[in-house]
Amino acid sequence: GMQNSMLPMFLPMASYVGAMIASIQLIQAYRQNHGKVSRFKLFGYVQLSAFIIAIVSAIFELISVYIITDLKTDIILNVAGQQILFYMTAFNVCAIFTFLLGQAGGIVNIPVLLLQSMTNGATMPREMMYGFYEVVSYITPMYYAVNSYYAVMFGSTTQSPFILGLLTVFAGALLINVLIVTFRYKEQPMPKQ
Repeated sequence: GMQNSMLPMFLPMASYVGAMIASIQLIQAYRQNHGKVSRFKLFGYVQLSAFIIAIVSAIFELISVYIITDLKTDIILNVAGQQILFYMTAFNVCAIFTFLLGQAGGIVNIPVLLLQSMTNGATMPREMMYGFYEVVSYITPMYYAVNSYYAVMFGSTTQSPFILGLLTVFAGALLINVLIVTFRYKEQPMPKQ
């Protein structure tokens, strides 16, 4: 049914929206506590919080998948680890704009999500995309997640190049966030106790 064929597209999209909301909330907490604790310690707390959210949300998402689809349990468990990786990647991509622009970064993230929904490979393969959209598919996480889910759920190809692409986008986004924290959020003197 349609719930099976559209799952590889909507599962990452739902996670991306959750990551957008989490990036706004967690980075707002980062900004409120800036100067009270080391900026890198705060950054670590933000990443740890996002990781906990990734695990909890993956559990709920995969329970929903189990209920509404006829996928086997081993396939769903295979998707679990990738779902956590995708959430962390999406969170860090969204965090770039949120670290730079504050809550207005959430507004910038909406067109980024729309671009990814057009370039995720679910409706059109990368080879048929116009140049701009093809470039977007290389630097955003949703293309890799969608195609990896297709590989796992329907076995059309191997999953590894898509996981590698997702890891590359994650590493790039994390590095950009570290650079933003390093150069934009200077250490402030700790308040005296």
